[in-house]
Amino acid sequence: MKNLKRSLFIWVAILGTSALSSLVPQAWAKETADDAVFSFTKFNPAALDSFARLQDAHRSVLADTAVRAMLHQSVANALSITDRVTDPELETTKFQQFFKGIEVVGARVFHHRASDKTEITAEIASFDLDTQPALSAGEAVAIARSAMGAQSGDTILGAVPILKIFPSFEDHTARLIYWVGFDGGETSVGQDILIDANTGDVLSVMSRHIEIAPVNVLTTRLNGIDSHGCQVLDEVGRPQSLSLKACPRVVANGVISAKADQSARQAAGNSKAVLNYYMRKHGRDSYDGRGGASTSVVHIGKQFDNAFWSSELKIMAYGDGDGVNFGDFTRALDVAGHEMTHGLTSETAKLIYMDQSGALNEAFSDFFGKMIANDSDWIIGKKLFLKSGSNGIRDLAHPGVHSACAERDYMGTCMKHLPYPAHVNQMFPKQKSCGSANDNCWVHINSTVPGHAMYLVSEAITKAKAERLFFLVLTHFMSESSNFKTFSTSTVKACRQLYDAVTCTQVQKSLRQVGL
Repeated sequence: MKNLKRSLFIWVAILGTSALSSLVPQAWAKETADDAVFSFTKFNPAALDSFARLQDAHRSVLADTAVRAMLHQSVANALSITDRVTDPELETTKFQQFFKGIEVVGARVFHHRASDKTEITAEIASFDLDTQPALSAGEAVAIARSAMGAQSGDTILGAVPILKIFPSFEDHTARLIYWVGFDGGETSVGQDILIDANTGDVLSVMSRHIEIAPVNVLTTRLNGIDSHGCQVLDEVGRPQSLSLKACPRVVANGVISAKADQSARQAAGNSKAVLNYYMRKHGRDSYDGRGGASTSVVHIGKQFDNAFWSSELKIMAYGDGDGVNFGDFTRALDVAGHEMTHGLTSETAKLIYMDQSGALNEAFSDFFGKMIANDSDWIIGKKLFLKSGSNGIRDLAHPGVHSACAERDYMGTCMKHLPYPAHVNQMFPKQKSCGSANDNCWVHINSTVPGHAMYLVSEAITKAKAERLFFLVLTHFMSESSNFKTFSTSTVKACRQLYDAVTCTQVQKSLRQVGL
């Protein structure tokens, strides 16, 4: 019987299964000794050596004490291999936890293989939960549309709302949620809304535009004239949607046409610099690792003071600035690097853009933006400001030089300003619901805690060592709902895969300086 079970495991791995959804695919294998359930999704090994490595990862994970405890806790628990990431120093096989066939967001097991050792990183959720929702999918959609308010516009419901489980790793509880996704229309931006499937509480409203390969640049304005149908603006000139087919292409596959203005040329230069950095330093072929085209759009909005990465359109977009305080956003390579790193994160760790996971998303973008720019300071976006003496948008070396509103009254008037935090004790307070009113639970503001830690690590062990370290942390150790504690422990683990004990002691000291 044991050989039969083993054969089933091998047969499933060779065949592969359908793409990952909210339910574990029917193809699965059960190990006789431990009743551990594994399935293979979004991953079909193409070579025998790959398959052998998957088998090895499967056996090692099955033997891990934490994994065994989770699987023995309930027959409802299962693991699924979802991805394998390979770099010269490290190979990581990623497993996703499911409970009663439903994805447990951020609950992952990572099998790390280095040249001389293997290690298991397990972020496993322990809870009991009734997975029968009180609300129907249709009711969740109605609540989601109401939560978007005026932003709903002509958005279109994407796939059927997906049931997922949001765990609390600290107190061993969990919430059953609907993940409701709306695709952008002609006059609106795509949104993802998280709804408690029992109470109807709105946990988060997340825009698919995250603000601050071949190279293509589109423009919304040609020879000073707006291109009809290329973009739709709101009443104050902020971009609401883009029709890329209607935007003139002024840089195609790296070739700059005579129609390209200075903004388009700078955007093309930024894209090339970002792509070259990730290939040269980390061997990564574009943001998606598969040579995906880098497409930018310039002159977004009207006097728009921002730049953003659109996860929906997979583009980099630049505003022109207001001409008084901010100049053209293509001027700042660190901002371009920041935004395009969001694209890399969306393809690897997939850090959810809310609360601490969203703050980590921002922090990694800030750090790599500065690595790409390779300038002499740690100020983000300094070159955007037209007036001298600017402190930029954020400062990783001295976060407290900036402040933000931490509390507003019912009229929206700010009642309390606090400095950007350099320590976990200074973080802006946790919120019940995340949205634009509180910066998606302070993703830009609390980002300076891990961002400052990255700065301190760079000062302690050199930028060259730090950038390699944090690239591995992002691509091999982070998951959708990783928090600051996970970031800290993962950084130390990744360091031990790369460097000697003296170096890793310096890394730990830097993390402790920010309370991690």
